[in-house]
Amino acid sequence: MAFCDGLRGNLRKIMQDYTPELEKKLEVAIKFSQSIKDGLGSATAVALTDIIPGDWDENLRIKAMDAANFAIDKLNIIKTCVGKESLEEKIQCVLDELGKYTSESVHSYILKLASLMTAYLDDEKKKEHFYDTITQVTVVANKD
Repeated sequence: MAFCDGLRGNLRKIMQDYTPELEKKLEVAIKFSQSIKDGLGSATAVALTDIIPGDWDENLRIKAMDAANFAIDKLNIIKTCVGKESLEEKIQCVLDELGKYTSESVHSYILKLASLMTAYLDDEKKKEHFYDTITQVTVVANKD
């Protein structure tokens, strides 16, 4: 019973920290990471404009690109992509490398990418596991 009480308390704390502002940042990160996943197997190169919509506010676009750079570099599972100069090169490298992974590994990478981007967009105010949890819960809750 102590485990359930602790879990209930942790979930309550997470929900208190889940603000509308944080939800917007999470949405940006999930849209970006889902676009990366959608780009897998594409016969053509994926353009940055395909991943970061043109209708986003310019400040949000810049922050999202910074967050993507941060997340790809920090999530250096795909080490060959870290040294790339531009975000476009990094994204293409990630797409090329993820094509060699199992669907489960791709899913894990995409979740962690969204989590790290959310943390960056939120100025890393919380611990990493907080962002991991809200990303996973949001993705699962919105799964078709």
